[in-house]
Amino acid sequence: EVATINSSAYPGFRSGFEQHSRTLGLIFIFIKRQVAVTGRSILNSTPAERAIVLPTMTIDFNKPNNTKMLHKTFTPFPILTTERLTLRQMLINDEQEIFTIRSDKEINKYLGRQLSKTNEDARNFIKTINENVKKNDSIYWAITLSDKNIVIGTVCLFSFSEENDKCEIGYELLTNFQGTGIMKEAVEKVIDYAFNTIKVQNIEAIFHRDNQRSIKLLEKLSFRNSNKNDNTEPDLIYYHLSNSIDNVT
Repeated sequence: EVATINSSAYPGFRSGFEQHSRTLGLIFIFIKRQVAVTGRSILNSTPAERAIVLPTMTIDFNKPNNTKMLHKTFTPFPILTTERLTLRQMLINDEQEIFTIRSDKEINKYLGRQLSKTNEDARNFIKTINENVKKNDSIYWAITLSDKNIVIGTVCLFSFSEENDKCEIGYELLTNFQGTGIMKEAVEKVIDYAFNTIKVQNIEAIFHRDNQRSIKLLEKLSFRNSNKNDNTEPDLIYYHLSNSIDNVT
């Protein structure tokens, strides 16, 4: 039985279907309720239903198909600039600065991670980060002063969720540069990139409740307390920022 689709009830469905049809040149036969399409013959289906189909696709007619694809393509690496800063990809040559950041007890006080003990630890960290960037799993910027190519901090976007249209943000800065507005400047630029290039609609920040610097920074950037509780990590608090304007075209 072929389903009849009411496009007004599924506002995101028509454009998504047309996009797949244009891109792949495929014709879909939609079966009432839920159809699992695997590229092979569908059991108990008619010959007409065994049309050329997308190799793997599940359609649930019980809920609207409003999923928007995030634009996660980090090659070539997106270099971001502000009045004072250049946010660029981390390099192996940055191992000394990354070691300094990741071995500083004050910086790591609320991060719950082990301190780096050697430059090799920092070098391995950089390699892992760049592998994740290459796979488009996360994006991690080295924060540098534009007139000095020296890393003074980092800012990253990770834990991307296509289903929930969101990601998580994290950051760290050398102590002697804290309180200068540098992190606010860097995070503002990354938020703009997340909303207007990657097209996420929500950004989440999770941090220790005693990290007052992060609380003040996030509130200056219009993040709000999500009032979520994590029973396994009671000292963590959740803040979020939603995109006020839908920039998806």
